[in-house]
Amino acid sequence: GGGGIADQYIDLNHDDTVHGRAFAYLQNGSSTLTLAGVDGGSGGLGAVELRYSLSYPRTVTVTVGGTTVSTPAEPTGNDPLWRHTNWGRLRLEGVPLAAGAGNVVTIGMQNDYGDLSIDDVTISTADDLAQAAAHRTALSLSASERDELIAFLRQLEGAADEFLVTEPPLFADGFESGNLDAWD
Repeated sequence: GGGGIADQYIDLNHDDTVHGRAFAYLQNGSSTLTLAGVDGGSGGLGAVELRYSLSYPRTVTVTVGGTTVSTPAEPTGNDPLWRHTNWGRLRLEGVPLAAGAGNVVTIGMQNDYGDLSIDDVTISTADDLAQAAAHRTALSLSASERDELIAFLRQLEGAADEFLVTEPPLFADGFESGNLDAWD
């Protein structure tokens, strides 16, 4: 769709944390990334999560079967701006998927200037989300309930408190903070 794949000299021009040592880049709002043959399970509303790098605020779009879902994406702090060295996660909920493997997922952006790089796409079907629903209830816990859950999980692990990291909070952002400095 007018974008491209960067897979040469990633360690020199970008960084060595790029998933798969390559990424797709979309330029100037007119290019897209299209994934064909996506299995939508039994159909219904799913989710698309992207690992992305971006230098300017953009609106990211996901189109499936003529329906477009969009969300704002914040810059990831690249310096210089043309390098894609910092990565973040973006999740779009309510993406309609048809049953079976005939879905075509198109990812793009509404803005006319700047590049969006993507090195990982996770598509969750309605079936996947239903299976995960029991686990996602942790997102609605109060701070004290979350502390109790963390204490219980630590007890199950049998690990001493000084070896467990509490920041970023468990379940805060899809199990991956993107901030490697936050983890021991």
